[in-house]
Amino acid sequence: MAGFILIYVIPFGRTLHYTVVDDTWWERWVGLENFRTLFADPMFLRALRSTAVFSVVGVICLISFSLLLSVGLQKLGRRLAFIKSLLVAPIVLPTAAVVFVWQMLFQGPVMTEFEYLVGMKTAGNFFSVLPIYLLYIWKHTGLNIIILGAAIAAIPSEAREAAILDGAKGFRLFRSVTLPLISPVLTFVVMLSFSNSLKGFRESLLYYSPLSPPDALYTIPFYMDEYFQQFVFSRLTTSSVVFTFLIVLVLLVLYRWENRYNDRIY
Repeated sequence: MAGFILIYVIPFGRTLHYTVVDDTWWERWVGLENFRTLFADPMFLRALRSTAVFSVVGVICLISFSLLLSVGLQKLGRRLAFIKSLLVAPIVLPTAAVVFVWQMLFQGPVMTEFEYLVGMKTAGNFFSVLPIYLLYIWKHTGLNIIILGAAIAAIPSEAREAAILDGAKGFRLFRSVTLPLISPVLTFVVMLSFSNSLKGFRESLLYYSPLSPPDALYTIPFYMDEYFQQFVFSRLTTSSVVFTFLIVLVLLVLYRWENRYNDRIY
């Protein structure tokens, strides 16, 4: 608790102070002027929209892919258990090395030939954002599979057997038995995936360097980084506070939904 307060609470309290002053030197009180200026900035609104799109699309794809693989690996049992270990490898691989391989795959001659065949504009718009989505899914699928796989394995066999006797099978068995019983763990995985979707700034920065990312991937961390390099700390702290409260709001909504869903099931 002492470490949490020292490393997170006190610095965030100081950040809140910077949102109501004009700069970090004179610290003249300006009230909510920084927030009004922030929401009047079209670049911030674009970054907010891009962040929301990337998080929603990325989390939906990641959770769907993780659930599919978790159920498949669970049916295989111990025969291919080593696959789970391989799926965790992307988490520990150096980011720079992974991005270098991604650049060879998506910025090499193969992609150039593909763009020539289907049209530069159509392929360019699609493949400009596809690598970061694939990198996000590839990097975080393994951890999700381990968590979801443990939750699926903990489901009582009596529940499955009773459902099968009642005629449930295939997708109906998954929707009516497996999914409700793993809903608390699934909510945690969704929260974890959402949090990880906001940490793709490093990979995106390395992949597009020295150029700026496309508009669809110009997220709030890029916006904050620009003002950090310009030493405009009032705009930086204000955007970070707004960003933090939006994250907390999303997590609270997910937590509230999970509680109501569990109350309806149990």
